[in-house]
Amino acid sequence: MNDKLKLGECNRGLSSLIRPHFTEGLLLQDDDLTAGVSYTRELSRLMFRTIFGCGVLCGLKVDPPALECGKLKIGVDKGVALACSGDPVELQRPQTIEIDVCKFTVENELWVSLKPHEKCCAPRTAVCAPDDEDAPAVCTRERDGYELCTFSKRPPCSCGCAQLAPAQPVAGGDGTVVALAASGTAPATASASSPCDCNSTEEPPQEPRPDPSPSCLCNQRTAVGACYARYYNGECPCDCCDCDWIVLARVWRTDDASPWNVDHSVRRFVRPVLMRDPLVA
Repeated sequence: MNDKLKLGECNRGLSSLIRPHFTEGLLLQDDDLTAGVSYTRELSRLMFRTIFGCGVLCGLKVDPPALECGKLKIGVDKGVALACSGDPVELQRPQTIEIDVCKFTVENELWVSLKPHEKCCAPRTAVCAPDDEDAPAVCTRERDGYELCTFSKRPPCSCGCAQLAPAQPVAGGDGTVVALAASGTAPATASASSPCDCNSTEEPPQEPRPDPSPSCLCNQRTAVGACYARYYNGECPCDCCDCDWIVLARVWRTDDASPWNVDHSVRRFVRPVLMRDPLVA
């Protein structure tokens, strides 16, 4: 019945995803087993970069630099980011970047960036070598890692957002400053409660009734040409699929005698929103 409703010829094509298909009695080779792992990895990559793109998922706060013993030290908190390829990048513990001011000329602007890194582990040789010579050892595990660096300029083709315009004071009726416009800073919120303990048998304490009109922390950089415009328009953002670096912050100062400042507005923050239950609402 459906074929009778077709108009013209249909287009058929293939996806980039390939999964293995095993049959009883089939002799498996190494590429067959590897295909099973590659399929799940490429699937998660495709979903992550399509839904979120790239950027910081949580944490990765950059602290202002401090000069200690001839080294400029920049602290970066632990956290997780998403590379342009769709791979997660994890910092399991806080890190400190050190710049030797005696070896490098430090300008008044630095860019702290992160990218994924892989390391081959557990090398092993084949049990039966194809010839009389010893077979070369190959890695049997690949461990995900990271590379955390500072640059004198923004890394080209990096995942991040453009700098926000400087905040402008908004005066009240009596001339007093009541707000900072275009600051890009979200209002302070109460610290979130710790996640539920899945192994606990105790009944969790009751929470207060939710605010019927909570303050929305939705991103406002959705105008045409802005950082999040293409995602809100439902377009497939593949502009940075070949980029390596993820911008975490811009560190700057006005002159050599001024203190350092940290600008997190240049990083691309991506995170799912936990929306309210429509049945409860």
